[in-house]
Amino acid sequence: MTHSNSKVTEQNDLKLALENCERRYDELQKAVTDYTYTVTIENGIVTETTHSQACLGVTGFSADEYDADPYLWSNMIYEEDRNSVLVQISDILAGQDSSVLEHRIYHKNGSVRWVQNTILRRYDKQNRLIAYDGLIRDITERKRAEDALLKSEERYRSLVENINFGVTMIDSDYNILMTNATQGLLLGKTVSELVGKKCFKEFEKREVVCPHCPGTQAMNTGQPAEVETLSVRDYGALFNFRIQAFPVFQRAVQVSKMHFAGRSHSANNSFFLHLRKSPRSGFNVCILLFSAP
Repeated sequence: MTHSNSKVTEQNDLKLALENCERRYDELQKAVTDYTYTVTIENGIVTETTHSQACLGVTGFSADEYDADPYLWSNMIYEEDRNSVLVQISDILAGQDSSVLEHRIYHKNGSVRWVQNTILRRYDKQNRLIAYDGLIRDITERKRAEDALLKSEERYRSLVENINFGVTMIDSDYNILMTNATQGLLLGKTVSELVGKKCFKEFEKREVVCPHCPGTQAMNTGQPAEVETLSVRDYGALFNFRIQAFPVFQRAVQVSKMHFAGRSHSANNSFFLHLRKSPRSGFNVCILLFSAP
């Protein structure tokens, strides 16, 4: 009886160990984001393609499956991207430069994945192309993040372009990097007439930085700053103007840009603050939003 129980225990331990190994293998497979392949060429014609074992983690197909079906890879390519892939291969065979290509494929599980295909040629002593090696990298998560960021930026830009108060981004040299139409209306100018100009010239017709500039204070302290001042339109008209500046931080904590939000002093002063973090730049951007006048 004791021997029988011991045998059962050993079998259970072995089964558990096997399940743990399979689980770790699955986890490693999911973690694989790169694999290599080699295309052999004779007299300008592709004769063989071999995929490394790591292809399983990226595409869901094993190297044996690729060996059994020479058209498997081409059939996996997303329809809208096939022409780009064919052009890349054609350029490689013709000896032309071929940049890194990003395109979509169908994973074995039916999902669409983004991959980056980087190719390196191999030549013989007579400088004839005999093969090329490729590196396939799964960039699906990066593409998803870029898409999410793009949509977020589109919503943000739509907000900035359609709100009824002025918003301007100015760099540490006081150049206007961007502004919205409302800011232009306040100053009697179009957006294109403001971008690239010095803010102190456009806002107050000065030749040097305004001594009361809230942007300077925001850049020096890293804190929002506010000022009420007189602004001058090109035809000489003066009007009260409230400017609130919010610094934009880099990862190194050095303030490099600032946001100005401005409006006529006569308008309603209610507002709310929106904090936005950009995944691409790593900046924290504070933008002050006002109510409609």
